[in-house]
Amino acid sequence: SLHDALPISFSVEADGTPPLSYQWFFNQTSVLNGATTNTLALSGLNYGEVGAYTVVITNTFGAITSTPASLNLNGTTVTQTNVPQNWVAANSPYFVSANIVAGNLTIQPGVSVLFNGSCSLTITGLLQAVGTSNNVITFAGDGNGNGWQGLRFVSANTNSTMSWCVVQGSTGGGIRSEERRVGKECRSRGS
Repeated sequence: SLHDALPISFSVEADGTPPLSYQWFFNQTSVLNGATTNTLALSGLNYGEVGAYTVVITNTFGAITSTPASLNLNGTTVTQTNVPQNWVAANSPYFVSANIVAGNLTIQPGVSVLFNGSCSLTITGLLQAVGTSNNVITFAGDGNGNGWQGLRFVSANTNSTMSWCVVQGSTGGGIRSEERRVGKECRSRGS
């Protein structure tokens, strides 16, 4: 599940001549199979489920579509055009859904970086990812079952540091580096 997300639900109230039928949609085009009551319950959320949810209510006289209800995540979305140089715990988790190349990057203790799909984070400059024993930095998949491709160091500064970091769920090698020095007090799980 997505960073310990709690189950959520959307509900509608409809008034009309019975019987009323319900069909929920994701982003107005994808039918949610089995979602045919006035309440939509979601649990074990994945990054790919962020978006707009609507319900079409029908009876013998016609159909009406609800106003979209949005499911958003607290955190920071990282894109190739939006790569902050300082990743701070207050803006965590950081969501990555495309291959990202970062020059110089500082990651504070307590930050979680969640990858959606087959993407990676490539460092071409100086990485300072220094957690603590009580406040580790986590790099992981978002829980949707698609393995992310790991951390890459390409022509990166040899003074880069990773300590008290957990790298887990990568199907692409976890940490790969042209340099021999990877980090201290780092753990790699399922990579």
